[in-house]
Amino acid sequence: MEPQVVFLGHVVDEKGLHPMPSKMKAIQEAPKPKNVTELKSYLGFLTYYGKFMGNLSTTLAPLYTLLKKSTTWNWSTDQEEAFQKSKQLLTSSNLLVRFDPTLPIVLACDASQYDIGAVLAHTRPDGSERPVGYVSRTLNDAEKNYAQLEKEGLALVFGVKKFYSYLFGHPFTLITDHKPLLGLLSECKSTSPQASARVKRWSLYLSMFEYTLTFRNTTAHANADALSRLPRAKQPKKHLEPAELVLLATHLENSPVSAEQIAEATRKDPVLSTISQYVNQGWPRATIPGQPQLRAYFDKKNELSTFEGCLLWGSRVIVPKPCQEAVLTQLHEGHQGIVRTKVLARMYVWWPGINQDIERTVKQCLPCQKIRAEPTEAPLHSWSWPWARLHLDYAGPVEGKMVLVVIDAHTKWIEAIHTSTATSTAVIETCREKFAQFGLPETVVTDNGSCFTSAEFAAFLKANGIHHITTAPYHPASNRLAERAVQIVKAGLKKNQEGTFRSRLSKTLAAHRVTPHATTMKAPSDLLLGRRIQTRLDFLRPNTAERVEKQQSRQKKDHDNHSKLRVLSEGSMVFVRNMPSGEKWIPGVVLSSRGNVSYSVKLEGGRIRKCHIDQLRQRHVETERVEPCIPEDAPEKATVPANIESTSEQKADENVEGIPPDS
Repeated sequence: MEPQVVFLGHVVDEKGLHPMPSKMKAIQEAPKPKNVTELKSYLGFLTYYGKFMGNLSTTLAPLYTLLKKSTTWNWSTDQEEAFQKSKQLLTSSNLLVRFDPTLPIVLACDASQYDIGAVLAHTRPDGSERPVGYVSRTLNDAEKNYAQLEKEGLALVFGVKKFYSYLFGHPFTLITDHKPLLGLLSECKSTSPQASARVKRWSLYLSMFEYTLTFRNTTAHANADALSRLPRAKQPKKHLEPAELVLLATHLENSPVSAEQIAEATRKDPVLSTISQYVNQGWPRATIPGQPQLRAYFDKKNELSTFEGCLLWGSRVIVPKPCQEAVLTQLHEGHQGIVRTKVLARMYVWWPGINQDIERTVKQCLPCQKIRAEPTEAPLHSWSWPWARLHLDYAGPVEGKMVLVVIDAHTKWIEAIHTSTATSTAVIETCREKFAQFGLPETVVTDNGSCFTSAEFAAFLKANGIHHITTAPYHPASNRLAERAVQIVKAGLKKNQEGTFRSRLSKTLAAHRVTPHATTMKAPSDLLLGRRIQTRLDFLRPNTAERVEKQQSRQKKDHDNHSKLRVLSEGSMVFVRNMPSGEKWIPGVVLSSRGNVSYSVKLEGGRIRKCHIDQLRQRHVETERVEPCIPEDAPEKATVPANIESTSEQKADENVEGIPPDS
């Protein structure tokens, strides 16, 4: 119902589809090139879209003549006509296509020292790019002082804002020819904490879009590159918005070192003045030989910028040498520690070696040294020999009684002895008793109680070659083993309420000695005695094969060490030692075995008696002689005459039968 309408950035009328005049403004208002460099940028822009424009080479022929080395620069009427005609080709409907949300969207952005530009395009199914619109503008005075990294980032944000209605809600590819931006504004990486406040705002703005940041070499980025080098006429200068101010430069106005002082010192500093010049005019490809102090800044060249004469690394002011001590004093004004002071410094300032300077300042601060935290406790010592180091202390009074507690440092074996009084004499008598059981220790550790520091106790230890160590005053942890043993004894006596004091104390010690210790993972009895003390819990275990085997092995060892053990079977004929008056040995018969060396024996008359193997000896009784059977066909043996004596063998046989030789 209208003669024409604006639809998706195009004018639709009865004749067809036409580009909007506002979209052609960037191309139509582009100034003519003033030198060969600007002409090459413009021609490169046209060549990038040359496949969509017919007879382009014929149209641009007058412009190509100015590129010859032998030709003097002279912008004549032919060049002006070719320049204006090329603008018409760029803004024709054959080149600018209508926006299609179903096609891939590409936004190419670029920045030069003075200008920024962007091109919105579609990627066709054949892989070619068709432009949808162009935008560009000249940088203001403040933006010209940006580092190249920030200029390239500004171009990205500028292009996204200009084509907001096309890009919001659609995935698109954002193209730049500045590779450091891939790590700073990438859609899949968080913004670096070292980035300036300006870059952080840009990253926050771009986060609302679904984009993929891609790098494209400058030679293949001619479309956006030309717009950044041939922008529209210079725009009126605008006042810098408060949001664009660098926070640090304004913050330092209220500090002892002001932003003006930083700027003046930066201008006078030979290193920082050189760095500022590189930031504004471009960096060399490599550091200058003989100037290693520039290396720290060269590594951060893509993150440096200048503002009102101050050199910035991200949002942090780079402080010159004359102002560093004053800034350190301000950072440590609250007397915070090294870590917190470094965290505070990373929000505001930086210079090479700032971490070492902060550490030196905090360590040398006298008020901080006076109230510094206690040093870490010394590590615990381990003692590898049982009963070599003993810790002594008195527990009590407990229920009106004093208990001397002794603990071995290696095995954790505890001895608790009830004494009538806590005197040196009582301690000596107790120690003499325990030393007789387990031997003399090498060292004894006690507190500074009078019973342990007396001359009498010192003489006793010296006579036995024992080294005496007393704990430092107000440091009971040196005797912590004894303190812990006292706690165990007291707790055991409180928990065990049945029985006498001595029986309750014995139960507590017995339980401790057979239980594996948390430090050694072994029971104190295992380490000190070399075996586990048997308790009533051992009766819960059956006679397993392992236990029986150990018993047999122990018995065999005992048998090997002593005389051979005689074994009697049931029914054996024996003589029994008769201890009362009468016959010394009386006959008997073994009924059964009562143990390894004990038997039940039945005596004559039916009386049964328990006897040890040492009280028994085997009894032999006379048996009936059986004549041998001689076959009938066996040859007759020669008869020995009566008056001939028997041979020695016959005499031996007769003796075996119990017949005397002369019978």
